[in-house]
Amino acid sequence: MIAKPFDPAAVERALAARDWTLALRLAARWRSLAPEQPNAWYATALALRGLGRAEEAATLLRELLSRHPGHRDARVLLARLYLAAGAAQQAVGEFESALSGAAMGADVHLDLGNARLLAGQVEAAAGSYQQALAIKPDYALARCNLGMACQSLGRLDDALEQFDAALRLDATLAQAHNNRGTVLDQLGRHREAAEAFTTALQIIPDYAEAYTNLGVARQKLGDIDAAVDCHRAALARQETLPEAHYNLANSLRAGGSAWASLEHYARAVDLCQFPDPNDPADLRWGVLAGALTTSDGAGAPNADSRSIRDGFGTNVTTWDNASDNLAVLSTGHAADMTDTNPNYAPFQSDEDEDADAAVPADWLAANGGNFPNAPGCPDPQG
Repeated sequence: MIAKPFDPAAVERALAARDWTLALRLAARWRSLAPEQPNAWYATALALRGLGRAEEAATLLRELLSRHPGHRDARVLLARLYLAAGAAQQAVGEFESALSGAAMGADVHLDLGNARLLAGQVEAAAGSYQQALAIKPDYALARCNLGMACQSLGRLDDALEQFDAALRLDATLAQAHNNRGTVLDQLGRHREAAEAFTTALQIIPDYAEAYTNLGVARQKLGDIDAAVDCHRAALARQETLPEAHYNLANSLRAGGSAWASLEHYARAVDLCQFPDPNDPADLRWGVLAGALTTSDGAGAPNADSRSIRDGFGTNVTTWDNASDNLAVLSTGHAADMTDTNPNYAPFQSDEDEDADAAVPADWLAANGGNFPNAPGCPDPQG
């Protein structure tokens, strides 16, 4: 009896039907019969990604690309896996390699722009979105993301223009309504901003980010109770959204509930346990007490100057006076211009930033080969 030859088209049909389990079984058989066929490996990676097994898919793609470095579809898929995992620099590198000397679709340029934006390469991201639009002028999402890049560059009028253009192409693009609202809020047009956030929520009722943005606008319009309700609605939909915790803390503080705000300031920076300082049996690591002050411990910070930042600028002038209240491990970016050990380090393009560094091996081993989550916090999602 002659065995029926394997039909690779069966794998394609299973992938198109999003039957990932069948696709994986067929692709695995294809690989066993034709181990040198790169598309069999690629199909297996697609099925693994569909099943949520992203790390296995990435491992397979890296092996495929070591054998067939010119397989552009595999390189794009690997780049997208890196992007989904937040590994922006790796994603940028793979997208750039895939696009080198080859024409690809607008969606690849869009994703490269997203990776560049995540990596802080904002000007380059804008260029990628413009390339996507050159290929596909009616690409509403590319127009929306170009608006995000303009906003990050401080070009608010250009950003608003791009969001408006995106909505002319697709009035149901909730992200564009939300982002348009953030620009309007920055321009001081808070009532229009609130209307934009409300429209976004009409399209996607569970849009947590739009809820907390609406809360910020409501607070600026003087309705603190409505702001608190909006932030709580955001957290009901996405409990770990840092911006919502931070914005809720600001609203509670503005409404006179300073103590209640501390929990949400803490949760915004992933400090999620609150042991009882009066209970000697409560030995949990966590937040005992706190207060929001200026760096020397005196006075009350201006509400508009509070922020959670991953860097400090030249306006930190009382840093040395805070040594009893606050400690920072710094390469110099958290230093004042008069400080030494470390010296002040400016944010300039010729500085060594975003460089990879190895995790201490003993620390990593002690945590099971993975980065530990802050005690008491939910496991990372997404």
